[in-house]
This record gives sequence, C-alpha cells and structure tokens, in this order.
Amino acid sequence: MDAAIDAPSMRTHHPGQATLGVVSNHLPPAAEARLAEIRRSGIAFDDGEFNLEVRCVAVPVQDFTGQTIGALGISGPIWRLSIQALQSRAKIVQTAADRLSGGFGAKGPASHSR
Repeated sequence: MDAAIDAPSMRTHHPGQATLGVVSNHLPPAAEARLAEIRRSGIAFDDGEFNLEVRCVAVPVQDFTGQTIGALGISGPIWRLSIQALQSRAKIVQTAADRLSGGFGAKGPASHSR
C-alpha cells in the first residue's frame, strides 16, 4: 500500500503516537483480490507477511446491524503455530467472534459480506 508518515496528523491526531497517513486509496490488483477474498470468507490469515516469524488469523466482530465493529484474532511464532494449527485455531477464533458478536446483538454467525 502507498503510505507515508503524515507529520501534521501525528501532532494533531494523537500527540506522541506515530500514525500512517494514507497517500493513495488505490491498491495493486493482487491486493484488491486478496481483500475481496477476505471479505467473502470472513477470515484473514497472515503467514509471516508482516513479520517473518509470526502467523496470525483474524475474524470480524459485528453488531446488531451487521456492521463490523472490530475483530478478534490470535498470533504466534511460526515455530509454535504451524499452518495446520493456525487453521484449526481459526475455527475457535471464529466461534469466539460469533459469540462476541451475539453479545452485541448480531443475528447468527458473522456475515462474510461486510
């Protein structure tokens, strides 16, 4: 993604905290396709893409309107969280997110289209 440090917003948004200001809303086609798949499936995996030593999975938490209001996820070192273990735990995370969403009034399992 095209991003750069936006110094004025760092000072006005949260003094003392660095934030990234998005320079462009356009993503490469491969990134757009990946985001579309994440929206469709309702689950995002990271296999060492941000940090080569860490794997992650995240799923949406929704409210009574079906809007995504947050996410629930886990991460772990690649030597402890194999791909198979990550996929197995993804089901547990999805169940927990669905339960949390239910607490916010969501009807049934999280919708994968939002």
